[in-house]
Amino acid sequence: MSEGIEKDYIEWLEHLFWLREKYKDTPPGFADDKERDKAREKLRRTQEEYKEKNEYKLMGDYASEKECFVGRQEYLKSMEEQFAGKEGPVILYGIAGIGKTALAREYIRRHQSDYDKVLFLSYHTSLQELICDDSQLSFSNLRFSRKKYENKNRYFKEKIKLLCREAERNRLLLVIDDCSMKGDPKLEMLLDVPCDFLFTTRMDPQIWGDYRGIYVKELETEGEWSAFRKAYQKGKSPTGQKKAFFDFCSRMKGHTLLMKLFIQGELQPEGEFPQDIAEDVFARYPLKKDEKQALRELSIMPAQGIAEEIYRRMSKVSPRALQELTDCLLVCKEDRTKEGYGRLTLHPVIAEAARKAFIPTMSNCHDLVEGFTQLAWEMWKKGKTENRQLELCALAFLKAFPQPVAWMARKLDTVVTFLWIQGYHEEAKEYWKKVVKAVEANYGEDHQMTAEVCLRMAAIYYSSLNEREAENWYLRGFQIIEQCKPYDRRYYFVRGVAYYKISRCCRQKKEYKKGLAYAEESVRCVKRYRDRNRKTEISPWDIRWKRLYNCCFLEKAKILMELGRFLEAEEACRRLKKMVTEGYGRMPWDGETEEAEQLLTEIRKKSRESGYC
Repeated sequence: MSEGIEKDYIEWLEHLFWLREKYKDTPPGFADDKERDKAREKLRRTQEEYKEKNEYKLMGDYASEKECFVGRQEYLKSMEEQFAGKEGPVILYGIAGIGKTALAREYIRRHQSDYDKVLFLSYHTSLQELICDDSQLSFSNLRFSRKKYENKNRYFKEKIKLLCREAERNRLLLVIDDCSMKGDPKLEMLLDVPCDFLFTTRMDPQIWGDYRGIYVKELETEGEWSAFRKAYQKGKSPTGQKKAFFDFCSRMKGHTLLMKLFIQGELQPEGEFPQDIAEDVFARYPLKKDEKQALRELSIMPAQGIAEEIYRRMSKVSPRALQELTDCLLVCKEDRTKEGYGRLTLHPVIAEAARKAFIPTMSNCHDLVEGFTQLAWEMWKKGKTENRQLELCALAFLKAFPQPVAWMARKLDTVVTFLWIQGYHEEAKEYWKKVVKAVEANYGEDHQMTAEVCLRMAAIYYSSLNEREAENWYLRGFQIIEQCKPYDRRYYFVRGVAYYKISRCCRQKKEYKKGLAYAEESVRCVKRYRDRNRKTEISPWDIRWKRLYNCCFLEKAKILMELGRFLEAEEACRRLKKMVTEGYGRMPWDGETEEAEQLLTEIRKKSRESGYC
């Protein structure tokens, strides 16, 4: 029997009973009171059966269970104030595993008696799918049928109407857990239901609209952490565990879930980061390629973060991707400036999860290293303090990529050079040894690239005042470049560097004639490099060859002075000054003019002393 016919039948029975009772003294009426009472009872049962069968009654009620809960009284107080003030939905937001759901359950335990019914729903894809899910939100005698409702949108509206009716009759608390949505057109319609709403989410609620949220962080006081440790600890605490606990707490920035696993012995401080936790951290986000790359890169940056302006100049990641990650609470933007820039940081757990899930390597982060090299070229003349941020990035690269790859040698050259200029001689030296080893293994011992890395190794030793070891590496690089075939268009530049360095070594050993020959050959090599690449502008190498050209002329002038050929030495200095001031202007290395001027003064002085003038 259809619903409409059944309803008409009930109405007919009610009308029949009324008629029989009215005309009880007639044959169709009730013969006596006993027959009337029997008919009334039958009608009542029929009415109740119909009502039971056709009335929509909200099913289910969340039963709170007792569980361990420590601290966070301020959060509970804020939630109570918001609910009391009817200030809209209460939204608990924070990173995965920080304790938002536990806080929601604790509120329910304390205030279950304030409500006639509590519903606890778990969000998955959308609010429409959630409300239409009959396994989570169910009414008696109501099931989705495409024949009856045609689509989920109509069914959603029907359920919202029934929720409104239920909320008008009873005090209702609707909890939506892990509601990690970027926005939903159904949100306003849902919030029109006259009940209390409690959301937990991994998103910044401001992207939903003008909603006030409660940002859930780690436990704050040592007393809370001590109570937390005692609550979850099984048996007697081993010796030294308290210190290990607080050390790990500091390292993981008090991440609640990890601290619980640590106490229960399921996670070791130096052990591998759990794969399931790494996956869960990002499970709720449909991350795009650009966003994954940003997490991969930021996970290897210094723990204290990186200035957004610097990162955006280094990386090819779009500003949109950074904003998306900030909205998802995966990236924190602190100390914002008027221009909107800030310091980009990752929570230690998110950084660990990103390293586990997206695995940063030299191959997938080479754009970041290349961006660093381009930025470093602009920073040569700035002081150590100004370069502190880049210095930390360079050290982070060394830590993230302990085994360098040969094809990145030239980019790593800039990173390592920047470090030893900043005074990190040992770090630069040890890492560059690994680069040399990688290049030799990949290209062979008699190759232009091997010569390049040997010359850089020599420069590192030279800058740390180890001249004997520097000379050995210069000679090695020189011998390789003399014997090997050209590998690319930088061959004559590298050859010019080798001749220049050996020329300087000869001058320091007072082998002036040999040094002069090498200096002149270095000038010829640089000219050859310049002429071969005149049609294609090389940046920043167009600056490097000019720098090398200047150094070769200075070296030649110094040797000519030592040989007593003062007029030629003066001419070399004047030519250098003219090239710098008229040829291509001031460069990042503009000390050649001053050095040439000082050398010119010294040449004239020695010339007078020798009686030449």
